[in-house]
Amino acid sequence: MGVSRSSPPGQGNGAASLRILVVTQYFWPETFRINELCQMFVERGHAVTILTGVPNYPSGEVFPEYRRSRNAFAQFGGANVVRVPMFRRGTRRMQLALNYASFAISAASLGSWRLRGQRFDVIFVYEPSPITVGIPAMVLRRLKGIPSCLWILDLWPETPHALGMLPHPMLYRATQWGGLMRLSAGSKIAQSCSSVIPKYSCP
Repeated sequence: MGVSRSSPPGQGNGAASLRILVVTQYFWPETFRINELCQMFVERGHAVTILTGVPNYPSGEVFPEYRRSRNAFAQFGGANVVRVPMFRRGTRRMQLALNYASFAISAASLGSWRLRGQRFDVIFVYEPSPITVGIPAMVLRRLKGIPSCLWILDLWPETPHALGMLPHPMLYRATQWGGLMRLSAGSKIAQSCSSVIPKYSCP
């Protein structure tokens, strides 16, 4: 599927602008590379909307400044920020699993509802960890009928398996299957190292 382009914005580098939907579990005021990338998208003249969660990384505590004024975090350098509720991170495996799963479910359901009627040209998925961030992107890709690009920065399920988070073979295989599904959902895939993509047979 090709990427349709909206009319030129009159600013930026002269290329036609895109309406980009960024899906990421982590975002400002949390410190991640996706913050800089979204700023770059805006500076190049693209219209950017970020679908993300409540800032609580890495401590598991919601940022105090966000608690005081949520509206102050609804915009980021010209980009719109749409946030969905989620369980906070914790020190236990179950708490972390709930954190991952709750964002995926909340972004896929409530996020899709909050973005209803909005048109985008492409979905950009920021995936340092976990793979579950690909679930809302898959849902939105189908609902919006647009292509997506996955930026993969962590190798799943190998990384959690090496850390002892997937001790049962069935759980490991289920996570591996989920990895295949999320890779097949991406029209384009960008990876942090060459070992990420060849391991899977995806289009």
